[in-house]
Amino acid sequence: MDKKYRDFLIAKRTVLLDINNRLVCGREELRGCESKAAILDTSKDVVNGVLIATLQEIKIFVEEAVTLCLAIVFGDEYKFELDYQVKRGRSEASMWLMRGSNKLDPKAEIGGGIIDIMSFALRLIMWVMSQPRTAPVFICDEPFRFVSRDHTSSLVDMRKEVCKTFGAQFIIVTHNDELTEGSGKYVRVSYTKGLSSVKEES
Repeated sequence: MDKKYRDFLIAKRTVLLDINNRLVCGREELRGCESKAAILDTSKDVVNGVLIATLQEIKIFVEEAVTLCLAIVFGDEYKFELDYQVKRGRSEASMWLMRGSNKLDPKAEIGGGIIDIMSFALRLIMWVMSQPRTAPVFICDEPFRFVSRDHTSSLVDMRKEVCKTFGAQFIIVTHNDELTEGSGKYVRVSYTKGLSSVKEES
């Protein structure tokens, strides 16, 4: 065989061997990547499982706490429910209010007074779950403005129960004098002829 062709074939064989070697290495890397991908998928499933279990515990705590506040004020007519779902690797929660067998959307089907109580309870729960927690002092501006005055005594009971359970202190601005019942101290602010007067009462 002519030396020129022999050298050409040797060079091509060398290139072919190099390609084969790289192909083998590529296959090994692919198997390694597939193995890592399988581990990552398994890890993701484990993490999602732990997340769902944790969310379930949080769900029960939140549902029971909000339902308790609603029950103190309105009786056993309503029950608060959370619907947790994991979408695109993130947890999403929807809030519902159960009235008997009816599932109601708080944003569209519930009166302002009930939303006031839910909002109050959820703010308190967020504080309870926060780490680290701030001091247990809450400043609230008309937190129960849409709650009927017929439920004032129940609101006072709820506030007392929350203060006792969590050692919380509330500074509340309100036009409902009856809400001051059982308060350690309250300040009356009146406005007459362009002047504000402040009187501390107990």
